Amino acid sequence: MIANNRLHMANLLDDRMRRVASPDAPSKKNRDVTPIKTFIVEAVLPEDAEPQNARRFIDTVFPRLSGKHFGAMTLHPAKDDSVVTVQTIVDEDPITAYLDFSNPRFWLLHSMSDSDSLDRLVSHWINDLPELDRAWFPVGLLNLYSLKGKLRGIGLDYSNKWYQEAKYAADVERGDPSSYNESVFKMQLRSRQAGRVLKTMQSEHGEPHSARLSKVSVEIDGSISDIKYDGKVTGRGKSFTHHVATTSSILDTYAEQIRLVERNYAIAGVKDGTGITLSGSPITFKLPTPIEDLKVFCDAMFSASEPFRLWGDPVRVSDRLYRIHGLDLHSARTLAFEVSPTFIRVYLPRGSCGNSVLRLYTNLQARYDALVTAVSNGGESVFGF
Repeated sequence: MIANNRLHMANLLDDRMRRVASPDAPSKKNRDVTPIKTFIVEAVLPEDAEPQNARRFIDTVFPRLSGKHFGAMTLHPAKDDSVVTVQTIVDEDPITAYLDFSNPRFWLLHSMSDSDSLDRLVSHWINDLPELDRAWFPVGLLNLYSLKGKLRGIGLDYSNKWYQEAKYAADVERGDPSSYNESVFKMQLRSRQAGRVLKTMQSEHGEPHSARLSKVSVEIDGSISDIKYDGKVTGRGKSFTHHVATTSSILDTYAEQIRLVERNYAIAGVKDGTGITLSGSPITFKLPTPIEDLKVFCDAMFSASEPFRLWGDPVRVSDRLYRIHGLDLHSARTLAFEVSPTFIRVYLPRGSCGNSVLRLYTNLQARYDALVTAVSNGGESVFGF
């Protein structure tokens, strides 16, 4: 169904959610049991952009998409409202989704289509369109979201494959292959004891360096919301109103962290009388597990590949320090990095996107060490979680 406006979209999705939750369906086989999924997508637009400019941006960006597994994409903009109905096909699965761009920078994409097909579609958007990126939730932010209701489940997901593969390949090339030490940790749990299990796994008696929190399932007003690290929120309940309220609260918290980075840490020269002083400061990621091979680590991280989406040429300063002038492939902005065995320091120029920092933070925890922290120049925690 095509939404005429935001209220019409809400009514369409609310009706679908009520039918999903209804116990009166004739059979489980014939009942629509697909929950609602909402993806938080970040665009390279200012938050105060005019709605017509945001709509022109959407009309310009999406026609560039292509791929043999994806059908033609049709956009149906609502009249006099910041909602677009998106219709396409992923392989043989029809997709209908509703793109809410009432905030031109932070979009909400709602759909009750097949989850796997939706995941592939959003990944296709993010991979092919540098103007878009996901929201990224580090462990601390997921912990904060878990306090919005009663914790009913957790997901743990960690893999250092990207680094171990690069390290092993470099060892082979040097003629000194070492053992391949890939570490993978996955767990999905739905239980009222999820909090106790998480605490145990993150303690010294568990697997603190690899028990990285990737999802929380939270019960709020009788509905369950699965909140994933990559900005996907899956809602199971009877009301779209409740779901969108939860998702909007999640987005508000995330967006404030992005603004905090850009407001407090972006570096710029400020004219002061007859001279210029610098405002802002670098952000340092502290690495509890020292990097064994700096060159391999830097080459792999700045190779323009997923999940870091950073490109640059690492320059060796010493055995214990590399410097990189990198390019963020989402924002097309340059950033400066210093990488040592025990820290990664990021210099974010004024005008850069705070998403770069949250993406790096989240993926360092997911792909290197779950206990990575972000601190300021003075050693204080950068974020409010």
